[in-house]
Amino acid sequence: MYQCDHVDEATSERKNRLATSNSGGMSNKVDRPQTSNCRATVQFRDVCGKCGARRIDAQLGLEPTPADFVAKMVQVFREVWRVLRNDGCAWVNLGDSYAGGGPHHGEKNPGKSRTNRGSITGIDRPSVPGLKPKDLCMIPHRVAIALQADGWWLRDAIVWAKGEVDEDSVLTGSPMPGSQRDRCTSAHEMLFQLAKAPRYYFDPEAEKTQSGAMLRNVWRINPEPTKIKHFATYPRELVRRCIRLSTSERGCCPTCGAPWARVTESERVATRPGRDTKINGRQASEIGNRDPGRHVTTTQTTGWRPTCEHGHAPVPAIVFDPFVGSGTTGVVALALGRQFIGCDLSRDYLAMADRRISRPHAPIVRAGKAEHHPLFAGQE
Repeated sequence: MYQCDHVDEATSERKNRLATSNSGGMSNKVDRPQTSNCRATVQFRDVCGKCGARRIDAQLGLEPTPADFVAKMVQVFREVWRVLRNDGCAWVNLGDSYAGGGPHHGEKNPGKSRTNRGSITGIDRPSVPGLKPKDLCMIPHRVAIALQADGWWLRDAIVWAKGEVDEDSVLTGSPMPGSQRDRCTSAHEMLFQLAKAPRYYFDPEAEKTQSGAMLRNVWRINPEPTKIKHFATYPRELVRRCIRLSTSERGCCPTCGAPWARVTESERVATRPGRDTKINGRQASEIGNRDPGRHVTTTQTTGWRPTCEHGHAPVPAIVFDPFVGSGTTGVVALALGRQFIGCDLSRDYLAMADRRISRPHAPIVRAGKAEHHPLFAGQE
């Protein structure tokens, strides 16, 4: 977006000369408009050379330095803080990139490195303070530390390992291949869990390991193939875990939004050989054959209880995504019985996400100012 209509005449003239020279080799057998009749008009890249107006990109991820990108992300998540409940969680998935040193230095095609959720897509400027050509930018960690300094509780740094371990303990999967020969191929991204307060809603019983233990913070999840024209889609399983862990399956109070809590009972079970009791889908004898003297604590859900005194029937919890993109978060949230609200700077992505959300769910594209929605009121 430009603040003026002035044209960079020198750049425009060069493009016009190039267009005119290229049009001379056009075949007469092809009915095309003469390129020489088309006048190229180019506006100044960053600052207008005539009036000093600055260009403003209506997008995130193309900032000239990592510090600029981090500052933009801090601003975005201040608005997330404003609308998030005090007992809510925010999950941030970021990919990393490498610094370049010009068109013939650093990583090959640094501007095309794959990233997620708005991270900077490669630095091709040798003047970036503190970064040398081919340096790993550490964008996810820079953002996480900045958000922590801005008041967020940084509760976890989860490694999304893009693959699964088969029965022979061999890592399988489909991480993005790389052409580099002087470092390993990247096969993970970071997922940060943020909270507004030291105590918040978290349901560890919603996601457990096969043995019934607390979920670890290394998640082996394969990327999903997609035909969607969006470069930063992520697998639905990644979203599903975040939503199940941080929102109530039973719902929340329609008056105050307080989530309903799970009521559980625990039992200590011996895993001796021959025992027929099932523990999280596995026979206790199967565990006992490997470790005969082992005991496992099993937890069963017996019901749900409100955490407020209003006494109203619960309604589905709300999931909010400030970077809708292709709409994966909305698709998963609605499939899990939650409500969903999302926004994006790109109308094309909003239309794409709207098409992906199954009917008869309401579209996520909403008219009017965001603060008019009930989600944005009374949540300070």
